[in-house]
Amino acid sequence: MEVGTSYNSFQEFKEDFDRYCKQNYVQYTITDSKSLKKVTGKKEKHFDEKFVYRCIKYQCKHSSRNKKKAKKSNHGLRVNQRTFDMGCPAELYASIDKATNTFKILRHVTEHNHELSSDVYKQYPEQRRSLGESLKKTTETMLKLGVKVKVLQEHLKTTENHFITVNDLHNMKRKMLFKNNESHTEERIFLNQLEEIIQDDPGASISVKCCENGALQVLLLATAEMKEHFNLHPEVILLDSTYCANKLQLPLYTFLIEDGSGHGRPVGYCFVADETNLTIQTVYEEFGKIYDFSKLKVVILDKDLSEIAIVRTQLPDVSVQLCKFRVLEALDREVRKLAFSEDVAAKLITTCRQLVYAKTEASYNEKLTVLTQIAPPEFLNYFYRYWGSSKEYWAAYLTNSVVNLGNTLNNRTESHNNKIKDILNRSSVAEAIKGLMLLHKSKVPAGKHENDVFSNHVDKNLTSNEAELVFVELKAARENPQSINEQNCMCTIRKTNLLPCRHVFATRISNGEEVFREDDVSSRWHNSCPTKRKSTQIRTVAADAEIDIETQIKRRRPNTSTKKGKFKEALTKFREIADFMSLQGMQDFDEKMETVKQLYVFWLAGQNAAVIPIDDVLQSVTDELVIQHDEDIVNSVLLE
Repeated sequence: MEVGTSYNSFQEFKEDFDRYCKQNYVQYTITDSKSLKKVTGKKEKHFDEKFVYRCIKYQCKHSSRNKKKAKKSNHGLRVNQRTFDMGCPAELYASIDKATNTFKILRHVTEHNHELSSDVYKQYPEQRRSLGESLKKTTETMLKLGVKVKVLQEHLKTTENHFITVNDLHNMKRKMLFKNNESHTEERIFLNQLEEIIQDDPGASISVKCCENGALQVLLLATAEMKEHFNLHPEVILLDSTYCANKLQLPLYTFLIEDGSGHGRPVGYCFVADETNLTIQTVYEEFGKIYDFSKLKVVILDKDLSEIAIVRTQLPDVSVQLCKFRVLEALDREVRKLAFSEDVAAKLITTCRQLVYAKTEASYNEKLTVLTQIAPPEFLNYFYRYWGSSKEYWAAYLTNSVVNLGNTLNNRTESHNNKIKDILNRSSVAEAIKGLMLLHKSKVPAGKHENDVFSNHVDKNLTSNEAELVFVELKAARENPQSINEQNCMCTIRKTNLLPCRHVFATRISNGEEVFREDDVSSRWHNSCPTKRKSTQIRTVAADAEIDIETQIKRRRPNTSTKKGKFKEALTKFREIADFMSLQGMQDFDEKMETVKQLYVFWLAGQNAAVIPIDDVLQSVTDELVIQHDEDIVNSVLLE
């Protein structure tokens, strides 16, 4: 842009000037100007509005601008304020030329005393915050969905090659929050958010309870969809609290149920001011006003024994169970706290685990006797004081006698709460509520199991998760039906999951009866369950007609031609093995674990291996059961 260059309008000048700045990586700012709005109307000074300015002066971002003298009442300039001031002489001055009726450059100093590069240019605030309409809209959408600003910053840098600071994104998020609000107070935004939920979902229920001083005590949220899920699957509630989900540090309680597909579904969120007994009691009272607990069988809590008394008071006919992982964690923590020797601590922890997972009362009493023999007095005092008198809440032989749908841990709720904390970290209460609703709307269940694993009849009538459990029982019954006696049945699957066990199937096979019947299984596990149908419905419109197509959600097998695909395929199977192993007694667990370790040793040595039942080895090696891994037929035989 040379001195003397003329333009027919300010817009034409601005476009050429912006192009020049971008090509040369320089950033100018307006330091002095006279708008036509101020000079038009004065004597002999009538100019065309297309020029916008009578004159304008640009200086480099790093120039030393003339600062007006501070008022006498002031002590001087803000000395701690950061600036780009480096004394750069570069500047440009342009004005309207009345003779030619154009906008002309009268002075342009192009010398700079600092680095000019693409990297530096991208980091100027004017460039960082200039996203463009399309990219700005995408960024705002991602912020609304709760994407962390640090993750979003990295995404913009790698995919869009656009540098932006975390503070820029926080400022953008704050502007979005206050946009279109009559008042910028937290209280007004909070109320607006609650009103928006009711408008979008008239069937939603919101309960707000305040203390005597007007401060928020309890805020309970339940959408119409949450109510529908609970009405369809009301047997078990999993409850857990989480923290750091909002900047006021209000604890957040999450209520979950298990649907017909084996997925956890939130049926309520509750913010509380504190976790006193009075507040928790209020939570259950408000929850009871929304839901009918007549069909509720079990409430699974995290580890708080004091909360059990409140649940028993509010829900006297409901069984209460504690997360077994948290029970063992508490016992382990006490062992470490008392600073026993490593041998004693290891024996105590092992015995406590056997005690918690004992399948029969006799086994429980046996392990309890062992504990009393090896445990020091201080640990026994602790155990009998806090756990011995409340074994109905955590002992497996008692908890497996009621319907808990196989839930002995609270990992569903904890996993859900982890997702919440990722989204709502340091949010205001209004932002937290909005984030919860977005998370709830975006959570779409997907199939978890492979295709064509079950018999046609079972697969046709049951959800994939429960069909797999039934097929395991069917397989065990078919392999040796004569050796399974229904009178000796100690299976917990009938009580905990409302599913038939191998003894039922073996008896029918021996009697020549129909092996599987639809009424063997609770209706909650049927594919005809409304929730299942809703989650798998696809709508297409053709020739002005609406057609509903029912499809079963299936997960495609990962592509095992890649490393990632092989990892996912192997991880899926090993998770099934881990789930099975976790249900074994310690002796069975140790034996099976040793077999797995020996198999891994063979693979590391580059050798193929085979696993066959011990009974078959004793009878005939020809009946061995060969396990294939990655299509390698194993050749060696592992014997215990």
